[in-house]
Amino acid sequence: MFRKRFSIVFESWIYLLMQLSCIYFFISLRCICFEKISHNTMEKNLRSTPLRTEILSILDSQATPMTVSEIQKILNTKGMSPNKTTVYRQMETLITNNMIQKFSLRDGVVHYEIQKLHHHHFVCRDCERITCIADRALEENIHKIEQNLMKDGFHIQKHNFSFEGKCRTCTT
Repeated sequence: MFRKRFSIVFESWIYLLMQLSCIYFFISLRCICFEKISHNTMEKNLRSTPLRTEILSILDSQATPMTVSEIQKILNTKGMSPNKTTVYRQMETLITNNMIQKFSLRDGVVHYEIQKLHHHHFVCRDCERITCIADRALEENIHKIEQNLMKDGFHIQKHNFSFEGKCRTCTT
């Protein structure tokens, strides 16, 4: 009886810590303001075009990674109508200048986000919502695995780790 009650309390405590970690992460993300992004654009000798500025603004305003289609829809609502090739070209320029990052999570769908704090993702299989996960313990374990791989002769350049399952909304 005591063991079961302790287990429930412990699981609730772990869940609360995870929630607080996510809240801290999102507050940290919002602390990086658009002025800093604009400064980085000038610092990298990257011309600040209206389209490039708007793409950065859109990505900065979102809490989750976005696809080019999603970015293009928002651009259209703001009165800008670049073709998809132009948007992809802008994305590649921003990636090359280390202002955004590109990654595939599920079924090869490419997502983009501003490079802020290093984190990982949870993808819901039902609603396809992406949740950012910043967890120090997870990162420490991944680095231990990387160190073991390097001892075996592997050369790690970067890692991309994500969870898949059902989000809280789709589970209920």
